[in-house]
Amino acid sequence: MKISRLSPVGFLFIAAAALPIVSKAQTSGLTWTPTGPTNGDVFSHSASLLQAGEVLISGGSDGSGIVASAQLYDPASGRWSFTGNMSGPRQNHTSTTLPDGRVLVTGGQNGVTLLDSAEVYDPATGQWSGTGNMSTVRVLHEAVLLNTGEVLVAGGVAPPGTTYPTITELYDPATGTWTPTDRLHIGRAPLTLTLLSDGRVLAAGGQNKNNRLQESEIYDPASGIWTVTGSLAVGRSDHTATLLPSGQVLVAGGFDGTRATASAELYDPSTALWTPTASLPRPRYTHRATLLDGNVVLTGDVTTGAPNTWVLYDTATATWTRGKMKGPHSDHTATLLNDDTILVAGGISTTRRASCEIGALTAP
Repeated sequence: MKISRLSPVGFLFIAAAALPIVSKAQTSGLTWTPTGPTNGDVFSHSASLLQAGEVLISGGSDGSGIVASAQLYDPASGRWSFTGNMSGPRQNHTSTTLPDGRVLVTGGQNGVTLLDSAEVYDPATGQWSGTGNMSTVRVLHEAVLLNTGEVLVAGGVAPPGTTYPTITELYDPATGTWTPTDRLHIGRAPLTLTLLSDGRVLAAGGQNKNNRLQESEIYDPASGIWTVTGSLAVGRSDHTATLLPSGQVLVAGGFDGTRATASAELYDPSTALWTPTASLPRPRYTHRATLLDGNVVLTGDVTTGAPNTWVLYDTATATWTRGKMKGPHSDHTATLLNDDTILVAGGISTTRRASCEIGALTAP
């Protein structure tokens, strides 16, 4: 079984028709500037911001196969350089920067083989080392750093491709070990995990077999328990979820089981309810979301005509603006740099898998 971010389990590639722009917010726009390309094509990789300000990308595919390589981006020079290789190839994995500056990579796949392994990158040495294995193989799962310093991993798909593990687990960086915690009420992938302002974690959406889920759940690290919370108005997977300065969570886009959706919703932890907000200018899924200057920037996706566009959600006016990037990106990464710019790296297009660009806010 081969699973791809561009064709998640049970997904069809659908060209969504453009929808009219629902808003013309007078917010700041974005300008995009090309920066150094990655060393070779890369997509389905992961990206993590290091404490020194560099960006680590690991694994993914170069179009001919899944790779074990890792690269570092230096914002000062705008160049990429190879660093130590992982122990083996993987894609559709997670990477999380730990409190001590190291980076934890979990799960993913190497061709038809789904992985339960995890390894840690040490920026001081530029090398990877194995750490404890998870209790189950996972691909298209999510990981989030808790305020306790532990990493919570949840969701994903396991063989034979129709199994959605409900078990969730915690990684302790101090011991390099995993501990099972409470189970999800329903297995899901690809889902979103969002660390809330109060330290709890919101799991939203995803797919379970052929169903796109409206159900959401909250994990409380203090009790170690998952609790069902308000349901999305639209079941979706391959969406994004972003914690806003207000403490609310913006969920945008995704795949509703038939087509890409333009809908967006806000979750309020104080009421445990979802409220629809302005729809995106057009449907998109498998895009990326970045919080920039208190607003949310979405980049790329896989729907026809949209991979070279960005949209910005203005949290003050609850409206969207949009524009074009330098090139098309899907199955890419988007990382907020220390200078409040966005690094978009790699992704699939007809000719530009290695391309990278920097997005910066401009005046209205």
